[in-house]
Amino acid sequence: MKPIIFLSGLLGELTLIELIGKNLNIDIVTNRKNSLRKRDTGDISSYSNLLNISIIDTDNKDTLLSVENLSQYDFILTIDWPKSYFKDIATHLCIPIYHTHPSLLPKYRGYSAITEQIQKGVAISGLTIYKDCAEIDAGDIIHQKEISIDHDDIPATFMKKVSDEIVNFLYNINTIAEFSLKPQEYKLASYTSRIRDQDHLVDFSQSAIYIYNFIRSFGYPYKNSFFYYKDCKYYIVAAHLDKWYGKYGEVGEIISVNNEYIEIALGSGTILITDIDSDDGKISLLNSLFIVGDRL
Repeated sequence: MKPIIFLSGLLGELTLIELIGKNLNIDIVTNRKNSLRKRDTGDISSYSNLLNISIIDTDNKDTLLSVENLSQYDFILTIDWPKSYFKDIATHLCIPIYHTHPSLLPKYRGYSAITEQIQKGVAISGLTIYKDCAEIDAGDIIHQKEISIDHDDIPATFMKKVSDEIVNFLYNINTIAEFSLKPQEYKLASYTSRIRDQDHLVDFSQSAIYIYNFIRSFGYPYKNSFFYYKDCKYYIVAAHLDKWYGKYGEVGEIISVNNEYIEIALGSGTILITDIDSDDGKISLLNSLFIVGDRL
């Protein structure tokens, strides 16, 4: 089988790196770096000397690849790619379109699947590859693989596991004569909502394990969670659980601080915030800024 892959974002870049590592010469389509949906992801076009990569602008209909150009392939596989791109040409294609999704569909359909699973403490997630259809993430499944979400995973580390499984799937497609389609069980479906900026605000009245999961769910490459202190906005890059439960102060109270961390009392337990950014850059001297007894 001869696929063509449409990819973008960090998940796309991680997949590309793994493809190169396994010497899989597969044609790639990506979008321009300035149209990436997630911050700080690499420039996939920089790998053009290693693979055949076509660079397009997904906001410009004039750069749509033609049906004729795509007909030389057996199928299209998308990785973190806007599904609307194929809206005008899907009915004219003579090859199927398959999408990748970072969950065990039909659970966690939607745009924010990784964030919501980490927030909820899901231990076993997975990769699902499914056929394009009109309903969001509801197409028939051609491949599914369980993947763990470990206690210290952030989106980037989970994406690396997903990218490995995508490449394993591609590595073995030549042993498959054709894909078998498995319908999703609609009654088991759940959906994630799109994340807005205000959804990144930390609620310190929650439990320590909830706050820890919340913070890491917005880890790299996503926009970090944040809090306000003395009318300034601070972003939490990294944090660790300290005390899992119990009352150690008022909600949001700074109960200890040094240049390594600030310890915050929560609704139950405490958490150590170890890496903080502001709009002006990284905060290094924590004990000169945060005061014990103040509340966030």
